[in-house]
Amino acid sequence: MPDFSDTIVVFADGRDSHVRGLVAGFAAAGRDSLIVPLERVTIATGGAGDPVRIPGLEGRLPRAAFVRTISAGSFEAVTVRLGILHALVAAGCTVWNRPRAIEACVDKSMTSLLIARAGLPTPATW
Repeated sequence: MPDFSDTIVVFADGRDSHVRGLVAGFAAAGRDSLIVPLERVTIATGGAGDPVRIPGLEGRLPRAAFVRTISAGSFEAVTVRLGILHALVAAGCTVWNRPRAIEACVDKSMTSLLIARAGLPTPATW
C-alpha cells in the first residue's frame, strides 16, 4: 500500500489564472496543494517506497492530482508523462483529467472515432 499525502498535486507548467484558481479553491476547501510540472516527476525503481517520485512529497504519493498541463516534448517524453499518470491511477490516486481521457482527447481522429462509435451525430469527416 502506497504512503499517501493529503496534499493535492496540480500538474502544471506555470501559475496561470486557472492554476491560481484551482489552488485557491483547494485552499478554501481546507486542502493543501502543490504545483509541480509533470516533466519533473520521475520513476525510480529499486529503492524504498513507491517508484513514482514527485518533488515536494518526500517519497509519498498524492491522494489526488489535477492535470492542468502536460509539458511539450518528444513522443518518448510525453509517453513517460502519461505513464506516470497511469501509475498514479493504478496506485489508487484520484487523477482528474485521467490519462485515458487525455489520450482520447488529444488526438482529434481518436476523439471523432469514439464519438461516432458512441452513436452521437457528428459531421462527416475523414
